[in-house]
Amino acid sequence: VYAVDGEKGAFLAVVENLLREDLNMFETAAAMDKLCREHGLTQEEVAERLSVSQSYVANKMRLLRFDTPMREKLLSANLTERHARALLKLSSELLQLKAVQEIVSQAELYGKTGIQQQNYNTIYQLYSDKLSGKLQKAAHFLMMPEYLSFKLTGEIRNEYTNATTTNLV
Repeated sequence: VYAVDGEKGAFLAVVENLLREDLNMFETAAAMDKLCREHGLTQEEVAERLSVSQSYVANKMRLLRFDTPMREKLLSANLTERHARALLKLSSELLQLKAVQEIVSQAELYGKTGIQQQNYNTIYQLYSDKLSGKLQKAAHFLMMPEYLSFKLTGEIRNEYTNATTTNLV
């Protein structure tokens, strides 16, 4: 047992956390980032203290560029750190998402996470389709509450305020 001050104890706690085997790639990256930010260490100093290379630390910390939803998708799809780093080379999150969908089938992703592909993720995309004529054949347009009501009752009803708010009238 060693007696250490608060700052050194906090540092050792982060290092001990890093040595756990059950950390995912993002938790490891976050712990390394914490060592840099809270203890004023460079990536090279972190690497030296953990007995790894500086490029190992840099590659881990690059993973923090993903936002939380994308991190969750990568983890739930059981993609490797190598896959994740390859996705970082793509220019947009949309391209990254498409690449994940190429690697993992929609059925498999749904089975693991319950996340479904949605063709319309914004009202603006839907409105764009309206302007382009893609919705000309649609007999009805139901927002989610109306669609749920239709599935439960079998009656198609549109709430006028939803339709006017979305400029789809």
